[in-house]
Amino acid sequence: MTAPIDIPEDIVGNWQERGFSCDRESLAPGEVTDRRIHTFDQLIVLLSGEVTVEIAGETFKPAIGEELLIPAGTIRCINNHTLEPIIWLHGRLRPAGQACRGGEKDGIEG
Repeated sequence: MTAPIDIPEDIVGNWQERGFSCDRESLAPGEVTDRRIHTFDQLIVLLSGEVTVEIAGETFKPAIGEELLIPAGTIRCINNHTLEPIIWLHGRLRPAGQACRGGEKDGIEG
């Protein structure tokens, strides 16, 4: 069993100042998310493990702590190609005046 990983407060504060939510998410070994298009910008920061992120057909392998921006209207897919679970932070941005609560499933197309 792996030790719990705390959400870094500096990232939370930075994302909130920029209008993003900040939620901790995980992906099991070998799991791949659906290819989705969201109506809002997203941020991803890997906290543990190795992951492949596809954004608009381009593949990224972010280092732990590296921030990736996924612009609204862009297809994205997250792939845990390893034998270990991964943990990452996921932020969502809404247009000015619209709050985004963690765990929302709306704003997804396709």
